Amino acid sequence: MKLDQIWTACLGELSLQMTKATYHTWVAPTQALEWENGNFVIGVPSSFVQDWLENRLKTTIERTLVGIVDQPVRVSFLVTESAGPGPDLGPKTALELRPDDVAVKFYSFDPKDLGFLQTPKYDYHFWQPLVGCVAFAVYQFLRCEEQLNDGWGNWFKVTVERIRYTLGVGRQAITGVERTRPDGSEYWQPGAFDALEAVGIARVETLGSGTKVSYKVSCLHSLPLLTPAQVEKLPAILQEKHAEELRKAKLEQEEWLQLTLPTLVQT
Repeated sequence: MKLDQIWTACLGELSLQMTKATYHTWVAPTQALEWENGNFVIGVPSSFVQDWLENRLKTTIERTLVGIVDQPVRVSFLVTESAGPGPDLGPKTALELRPDDVAVKFYSFDPKDLGFLQTPKYDYHFWQPLVGCVAFAVYQFLRCEEQLNDGWGNWFKVTVERIRYTLGVGRQAITGVERTRPDGSEYWQPGAFDALEAVGIARVETLGSGTKVSYKVSCLHSLPLLTPAQVEKLPAILQEKHAEELRKAKLEQEEWLQLTLPTLVQT
């Protein structure tokens, strides 16, 4: 197959894997530039689109191309004037909004990429009260261990001592601890690791035991929009604030309320 034929076939399959808005905004304005020795170079209209595709769709594009050419593919993106016009992002502001800015992230409204919510510190405002301050601080610590903006990070080892001395919290607040009730029965008091695993934004494996115990962890580097079931667990004042954020993002409250999934986290 020729280069243009491969990319046309890929575009056709990609259009079926996402909403029309996502496809026409981010994928359609691209073009295939080069295909040699397993390297597939895709032309994009701007550095903004380049960053967005690199952080959100690169793996999907590579997987789709592999299915077409039946061999390993390494995708890269190159800004070129010959690509189509980029997405209309509205008027420019003094702060250039990019996916890797600390204060600005993009959140999927649903697993099919219904849209993206561009809002400062959504995770601080809503994910932090959902999981608790200590658990969220541990999540931020784990996230800072890798320079990633999206998706699941690699597995890496970490000691509780590093976390506790960095955050100034006790060991048991991180790992959890077994307690004994007055009647002699035992129960588990969950820690930050338990809270993060419960909502699906971190994976934790215990290595060793006793004084030599350590942990292997991986965390999700971009948190999605909360579902109605999750927002219900927040205080009323934060539920009202969340509804306000949806209105700012021009997402209908009634449409969002139709989400029945317990979470939008994709494992």
